[in-house]
Amino acid sequence: MPCIQTLPEGCLDIIGDIHGQYAALQALLRHLGYDEDGTHPQGRHLILLGDLVDRGADVPAVLDWYQRLHARGRVQTVLGNHEINLLLNDAKDGSGWFFDRRAARDARIYAPWQRYPAARKAALVAFLNTQPLVLQRADLRIVHAAWDADAVAHLQTAAADDIISLHCHWETALDDGAPAQPWYQDWRAEEGLAGDLGDPQQAPAFRPATAARDVYYSRGNPVRVLTCGVEAPSAVPFYAGGRWRFVERQAWWDDYRDDTAVVIGHYWRRWRGDTNPLFPFPPHHWHGARRNVFCCDFAVGARWRDRATG
Repeated sequence: MPCIQTLPEGCLDIIGDIHGQYAALQALLRHLGYDEDGTHPQGRHLILLGDLVDRGADVPAVLDWYQRLHARGRVQTVLGNHEINLLLNDAKDGSGWFFDRRAARDARIYAPWQRYPAARKAALVAFLNTQPLVLQRADLRIVHAAWDADAVAHLQTAAADDIISLHCHWETALDDGAPAQPWYQDWRAEEGLAGDLGDPQQAPAFRPATAARDVYYSRGNPVRVLTCGVEAPSAVPFYAGGRWRFVERQAWWDDYRDDTAVVIGHYWRRWRGDTNPLFPFPPHHWHGARRNVFCCDFAVGARWRDRATG
């Protein structure tokens, strides 16, 4: 299956990052008018922005629902960074529903949750590897984190459509080029520093070479650009996603000047309460240089715990 696929014509309902929140998803679908088979009385079509998995209470139910409706042509998704982590066998924060080696650690934060049957894991990986990174039509582009023309061009000219192979190919090229980078020796020295970057109670000093390395890898792999976005060194270290970080997300949309609208997820936009500094405007507003980019991720990740406690 191609990494770039075509959106259907007609009206779409676009849903941001689901993160295993099956009950909330089904409530939203009923509110929108969809039946259990994903059919809408007005013929509308469902589009998901990726990050179906991790952190939430029932990722298996979300995936089973998606595969069932996808087989009937009712729904499409792009892959998010959390699906890419799964495909790469990279057990990150909130992935204990799938990875045994994360289960005990994640259970302290995310349990109770449903875990995925071991006998079905290989088939799930094979299925996710057929899903696209980009959905598009003449008037609309769908991607999880960032529309980057160079990254899309690399996908269009790639020799294969296998996302795992493509990611590993580009990552190997970055690995091969890393020793020649000006930050490399300083980064190796920083790797030897004491401290656990996964411990939220131990704030490290800023690591400039680590930041430079993170930028190098974030911008050099087209799969990562599309699913993780564009990053730059932060002013100070900050804790997010289970570890201390030295780079922060950038508002790439401020430089996006194409005519075609883009809808993304990924960025944990806030509908109410504290404002995400990437979005210094009302939560229902389009944004970007031409006001034709819209982030549709409103921080549902792990929110089931908030609902459970009222």
